[in-house]
Amino acid sequence: MSKEAREFLNLKPGDIAIDCTVGAGGHSLNMLKQIMPGGKLIGIDQDEEILEIAKEKLEKYRKNCNT
Repeated sequence: MSKEAREFLNLKPGDIAIDCTVGAGGHSLNMLKQIMPGGKLIGIDQDEEILEIAKEKLEKYRKNCNT
């Protein structure tokens, strides 16, 4: 995730974030790192197969992530 995107989103610990194109979870992982501790990420994607890949990548944050 680019520095500009991170600055624009201005995510902080405890925030709730929505990633509407979660894909393989790369940007979602960066977002989770910014909103922890206490944050929640909601990840959405049309592709069920790629969502399974994202779930594996984001397993460490399972309690804070709905995909």
